[in-house]
Amino acid sequence: MIHTYYEDTDASGIIYHANYLKFAERARTEFLHHIGFTHNQLLDADSLLVVSRIEVDYKKPAFCEEELCVTTQVEKLGAAMVVLSQIITKQDAPICQLKVYVALISKSSLRPIRIPPELRKALENYMNN
Repeated sequence: MIHTYYEDTDASGIIYHANYLKFAERARTEFLHHIGFTHNQLLDADSLLVVSRIEVDYKKPAFCEEELCVTTQVEKLGAAMVVLSQIITKQDAPICQLKVYVALISKSSLRPIRIPPELRKALENYMNN
């Protein structure tokens, strides 16, 4: 669950559009923890997860002091990338949908690397079938 705050709003009192990206980023980190990995573990293994593309479809607004929920599922899994489907809901109604392309790269070379088998297996458990 994400609680919205005054600082998340724009001049009209509506949650500012870029803040949905922050909400989704936090949910991706929580998702990573949920499947048994952390960003620090990846860094220690010379790996980084980086967003290469995001498609966002805003459906309805959210306002200050509302509770939002972000769900994350794996839509596609490649050799070095994963496509995630994220849906932000308010009272179980979708208000924002995101398609997030994430690549695994080497921290030292900044070039794509294969997703390790243990991470791949964990991600496969959340494939959107």
